[in-house]
Amino acid sequence: MGAFASFVWAYTKRDPRIYNEWITMNVLNRTVVILRPKFPYAAWANGVDHNAPQYVLDEHRLEGTAYLLPEIQYESAKPRILRRYYRSMFEHELAAWMRDETRWPMRRDWKVFQAWFEVEWRSIVIDLTPTILEGEEL
Repeated sequence: MGAFASFVWAYTKRDPRIYNEWITMNVLNRTVVILRPKFPYAAWANGVDHNAPQYVLDEHRLEGTAYLLPEIQYESAKPRILRRYYRSMFEHELAAWMRDETRWPMRRDWKVFQAWFEVEWRSIVIDLTPTILEGEEL
């Protein structure tokens, strides 16, 4: 487990609603990508293990999975950054439903990723918690 102390600036203000404590707002130098599954992912999930509970697409699309990626300065950099990390995200999404890699789809290229997932971008990531951000390797 490691600690991340990355932020580009912090803003501190007093918030009387939270025990009169000072709140430090750290703007993290990261971009958030939220993956939301599409129908092809749900079809795979429902066909890969007939003993598993049914994968309900609408339920999984509500939240999606958030991934922290390097900070993006320009809109034009998004495709390049996404192509750099899509395989890791794709495999994490597959493993979240089926750990047995032999049951994963053989084709896991860029085109399949785009067909299976909707991608949302968030450029501002603010950490409001006073504790150090920790990560755990999966």
